[in-house]
Amino acid sequence: MKPNLNFKLSTSDIEIIEYALLNSISRANERQDFTRIRKITELLGKLHDQKNFYGKMPDGSVYVGG
Repeated sequence: MKPNLNFKLSTSDIEIIEYALLNSISRANERQDFTRIRKITELLGKLHDQKNFYGKMPDGSVYVGG
């Protein structure tokens, strides 16, 4: 059986995942588990790199970044 490579997550789903990972970093920091902190930080970086950022330009048009 092959792993599912196509996930359908909403922006709120991603936000919950990010907060959970940040909470995991806090707990790992209490234990001084620096290997775990590095892995979680790298995962958060991967999530950040895949985001598309939207914003409004001064003229009202939509800016898409990322």
